[in-house]
Amino acid sequence: MIFFTKVKRRRTTKRLLSKAFLVLIFVLFLPFYVYAISCTVTEVIDGDNFYCIPKEKVIGVKIHKDGSIPVRLYGIDAPEKDQPYGYEAKNSLKELVKEKTVRLDIKNIDKYGRAVALVYVDSLNVNLEQVKRGFAWAYLEYLESPYILEYYSAEKEARNKELGLWKQANPTPPWEWRKIKKNKEKVFTNKDLEKYYERPAKTSKYICGNKYYCSQMESCEEAMFYYTVCGLKRLDGDNDGVPCENLCGHH
Repeated sequence: MIFFTKVKRRRTTKRLLSKAFLVLIFVLFLPFYVYAISCTVTEVIDGDNFYCIPKEKVIGVKIHKDGSIPVRLYGIDAPEKDQPYGYEAKNSLKELVKEKTVRLDIKNIDKYGRAVALVYVDSLNVNLEQVKRGFAWAYLEYLESPYILEYYSAEKEARNKELGLWKQANPTPPWEWRKIKKNKEKVFTNKDLEKYYERPAKTSKYICGNKYYCSQMESCEEAMFYYTVCGLKRLDGDNDGVPCENLCGHH
């Protein structure tokens, strides 16, 4: 009797371990798993974040006391609240989704427990619409190949039409803004551009946000523009005050 009890316990333990292993595998691969849910939007946080109450159970997402979950719009980056056009970007997203039932095509669960998703109101792609309106950048670093061309083309068209934030001559991308604030560096504006350069900001042949690395620079003048005006401190790897040594080392 004791023997059969031990065998039964072993089998039970094996089954529990197998289930635990399957759950672990699911969690590990969850960021690559895409599934769709319906969600009613309760609050818009900024131009690319909101809370909504899901109609289906969601695994791995942070759930608030009121049952809502945080959602981050996939593939775009809107101005931060304290950036120029941050308020307008938030209002644009409010207009699109507030108190509406949206479809979330969840692409990932990020480290903050947010559902990173493509958001649809009926057939309207809200993520893409924010870019088209000029209230968000195409976040190329995190866009998968099927979306890159469409989102970048939408950004380019909004920029050419000077829609939304593109009314500014040289808007600072939010990912650079966050780095600048984190490192307590100066956030450069169009007034700074006019101070550093004789040409007016509107006629500058360089635009902040177009390039990010020394390998993309074509001249020392261009490197200095991105370093001084756009605040790209990463161009000065050795912190000697000279960006892109291969271009400006002998200047």
